Amino acid sequence: PLYSSAASDVYKRQLRKLLHLGGREMPFNAFAPTTQMLGRWQPWNDGHTELFKRYTKSISFETYDEIREAIYGEGNRNPFKSKIIEVFDGQKLIAVGIFDIGKQSAQSILHFYDPDYSKYSLGKYLLLITVRYSQEHKFTFYYPGYIVCNRPCFDYKLFLGEDIAQYYDPSNADWFVYD
Repeated sequence: PLYSSAASDVYKRQLRKLLHLGGREMPFNAFAPTTQMLGRWQPWNDGHTELFKRYTKSISFETYDEIREAIYGEGNRNPFKSKIIEVFDGQKLIAVGIFDIGKQSAQSILHFYDPDYSKYSLGKYLLLITVRYSQEHKFTFYYPGYIVCNRPCFDYKLFLGEDIAQYYDPSNADWFVYD
């Protein structure tokens, strides 16, 4: 559940912690990312594509070859209402987050950032901005993406709090608190 006092407290605490980690200042206005509605056909631009290429060269796990794969899968259209978060340092695009929205929920689809800014935990920052958007729009749930047992590269999604994270068990057809 996203819209609870516990989730709100976690969001505020984690954003403060992230913005002041090690006493460093974010080199950009961390409280003013832009959020736009994506178009239906090609919602990304050349700047996004170049940043994604730089990001994928810097990571040690497999991901999509192109942004279009994350959004369209094997099709040619996006059936979802998608939003994009762009984070700039001055005029320089340094991070992008793409998420889908429904009637009661949001789901992160793809986050990527400039490897030169990796010390600023921009993946976590994008999660927090999506949580803020979700809370402002009174969504009930937020799905940050999957985690994989024995693949710690995805565990950063749990920083929002294992006590509020849930997983779906298809064998029981029910949701359980992650532990």
